[in-house]
Amino acid sequence: MTSRLPLGRTVATCVGVFFLGVAAYFFFLSYVNRAYFWHPARFGCLAAISVDLSTPGTYTASFDYGQPIHNGFLGLDVPERILSNTSPDVLLAGLQGTYAIFDADGKQFIKGPLVEDPNRIRTRYYQKIIELRDLGDWYGRVKWKINATIIQGAPNLKGIPHRLVFIDSEPVFRLRIARLLYTFIICAALLVGVVILTIITRITLWKRKRPENSKVL
Repeated sequence: MTSRLPLGRTVATCVGVFFLGVAAYFFFLSYVNRAYFWHPARFGCLAAISVDLSTPGTYTASFDYGQPIHNGFLGLDVPERILSNTSPDVLLAGLQGTYAIFDADGKQFIKGPLVEDPNRIRTRYYQKIIELRDLGDWYGRVKWKINATIIQGAPNLKGIPHRLVFIDSEPVFRLRIARLLYTFIICAALLVGVVILTIITRITLWKRKRPENSKVL
């Protein structure tokens, strides 16, 4: 009976170290991919154009994407520090423009006002992407071209760096699920490893302190 205890503690220690290794591994992966994990909309960004929406102008971007687009939307990427002090509707006050999206054959696929509803501008996906237009689901296309025409600029955007972005929400959603899963694995593995090693350490210390002639339970 007593000869089995060291082996049991050794196995338990290895199991505890294994769980700590799992936690460290997934933490390392989350750190390496932190640019996407903590800014998930970047992962689903299919096109980004540096723009100046404070003045009239026309902007164009092309991109290839061989997968269906789920709940795509046109958005405006501005620094988080700006949106922490200014609401989106104030930033975009006075903005008027149109957009048009063309397929690989140059046929117009969809068009409309650049800002869907000035009174219902919202932010999405953590890093404060301002949603301008909800574009829904697209299927069966590979190459796209986006044109944006600014008829009247938003004066409050002058001097603020910003980009017009087109985002596919499906990869963003999957990445958010992955982030939650990584967080759960890290916390669970860390907890199990620490508990096991703590128990083994206490048992080892107790065995060292007990009298030699005491009965082993």
